Amino acid sequence: MFPDYEYSKPLTKLTIDQADIKLIVENEKAIDLDYNESVRLSIYEDINTLYHDLSKRPDDFHHPQFDLSQSLTIINNKGDEIIKKKITGHRFKNKDKINYESLNAAEMKNAAFIYKRLSAFAASHLIDTIRTNGLIEATSMEEALKDPERVYSLNLRRTELEYLSPDIKKLKNLQVLEISGSQIKFIPYEIGDCTQLRSIKANYCKITDLPTSIGKLKNLKNLNVAHCKLKSIPKEIGAIEGLWTLAIGNNELTKIPSEFSRLKNLTVFMMQNNQVETFPEAILGMKNLYRLWIFGNPIKTIPDDLKELKYLHHIRVSKTTLMNMEEVEAKMPNFIFLHSD
Repeated sequence: MFPDYEYSKPLTKLTIDQADIKLIVENEKAIDLDYNESVRLSIYEDINTLYHDLSKRPDDFHHPQFDLSQSLTIINNKGDEIIKKKITGHRFKNKDKINYESLNAAEMKNAAFIYKRLSAFAASHLIDTIRTNGLIEATSMEEALKDPERVYSLNLRRTELEYLSPDIKKLKNLQVLEISGSQIKFIPYEIGDCTQLRSIKANYCKITDLPTSIGKLKNLKNLNVAHCKLKSIPKEIGAIEGLWTLAIGNNELTKIPSEFSRLKNLTVFMMQNNQVETFPEAILGMKNLYRLWIFGNPIKTIPDDLKELKYLHHIRVSKTTLMNMEEVEAKMPNFIFLHSD
């Protein structure tokens, strides 16, 4: 009934700080498991056991039962020291850059249970919120406008419509806008009035530009406008400081606005297959960046300052276009560089 809750947990980080365990569902709000006793009691011991088992071993572990997109990262903050343990279902191709540890049977079972329990909790928390407020998903503007204040999701995926109606401003509780694969060419300025929006999925559309009012969407977590026809991207997106995921790949962009440096909470930035010639300085301000895709752009060099992004895990690049690839890899041994050519 409620298919899209992914924007609530794009890359779940579980923070262990002595006895305090929190599941971060929204950047500005943490669900404290100490106040959800059934969840806390069912998972607290397992988390600590798993962390203890992995704490003295390398950072990266492969879980054969995880899907390629699944991962669990346990982060222990000890003052200035940050210890990260990542369990993933994906093995990167250039294995010489990363040594995967195997999990024993007990660790695999424990990790799978924790991931399943936390994912289910994040989903049920969001669904409970939706149901409590009597919200619905609409599959057409006509349906949505019959009772606009009850619409939490507008799903126009693969629609033949070419334009979104300015009446979208009436959807005051809209959280999810799904127009992927549609014929839509234009998103109206009035989208800025949908201040509860958390996720916009508009990949594989005919959109040629985005309204500047998108910068008013302070609650937005996920923005996907990849595989469209964008020639520029609004600098106002930099004002969405709570944004987690930004996908703008496979467009016709030549520049990334400097204002994007304000995206301090961004974890995933995918700008592949555009026409950007210079490494965007704004990326150096994305302090929580985890995944970066810049391949398919005629970028010649990567700055040394990139190594200051302490959460950055892997970067997809075009090795043949980078002039300082060997130098960069030598200076940044903790990063995984995935070559896409």
